[in-house]
This record gives sequence, C-alpha cells and structure tokens, in this order.
Amino acid sequence: MVDLSKTRAPEIEAVDVSLLAREVVELAAKSRAAESHRVECDGSNGPLVAMCDPAQMRQVLWNLVRNALQASPSNGVVRVGVEAAPTDRISLWVEDDGAGIDDDAKLRIFDAFYTTRAHGAGIGLAVVKRIVDDHAPHGAAIAVENAKAGPTGARFRVTLRKAP
Repeated sequence: MVDLSKTRAPEIEAVDVSLLAREVVELAAKSRAAESHRVECDGSNGPLVAMCDPAQMRQVLWNLVRNALQASPSNGVVRVGVEAAPTDRISLWVEDDGAGIDDDAKLRIFDAFYTTRAHGAGIGLAVVKRIVDDHAPHGAAIAVENAKAGPTGARFRVTLRKAP
C-alpha cells in the first residue's frame, strides 16, 4: 500500500530497457517466487533505448513478473520481452502460462485492491498502472491481452517512446 500511496514524478532519461529487462529476469529467476517456474528473456540482446525513469520502469517490470509467476502453474514459464515497435516506440512485455484474463477482469485488473486470487492484496498491478500513467506525458501506455489463441496465458505490454 505504501508503494501505491507514494508518488514521485518520473525522472526521465534515456534507458537501455533491453538491459533493464535482462536484469529483472536474472533477479526474478533467482527469487523464491520462481522456485518452480522458469523465467526467460525474449527479444533483443542489443540496446533498445527508451525515455523513462529507470527505477520506476524496473518496478513496473518486477511487479509484472511477480504477477505472472503467481498466475502461472508450477513448472510454468514466464517470458519477458523487449522489441522495437514500427513507429518511435519500444514495447516491453511480460507473458505467463496462467489461465488468461476474462473480459470482466480486464476492466478492473489495474484497480487498487482488485484481485482474482485467494491471497494477495491487489496492489501490484495498481502500482504498475500508476507508474505508467505518470509516464504517459512522455509517451507511455499499458495494455493487457490474452497471450495466445485460446484460454491460456496473459500478456501485459508497456510501450515507451524511443530515445532520440
């Protein structure tokens, strides 16, 4: 709740979000939450530089990865990716092997205290949304979709403006 209530204006700078994603994946793979899961990084191994606050974007990715780990079954795979979008955007995404998100939940998934799990306070995705909204004047946005054709998996995609 403290993370949700604390607001700090983003300190925007050019950030290699590909490197940032690899760091979060490495940290998550070593975490207790990933003991029965695999966390992988897909996408660019080279630099992809976007305009964002590095600490806040690390928090966004960390929260999305933790959420994906909690949504995935044992021995599931969580994938984190970074890719250049066709325009002046870079896309960061986190995908899980969970049950997916139904249309009703998509409408509330970013609300504080909303959760579909028996445990948890429903804060992590609200923090993600707040941070991305704080970056919106700098071109950031977030979307959620089911990851694959069919009922399994969710994908959260954050788009950022490419650095000049």
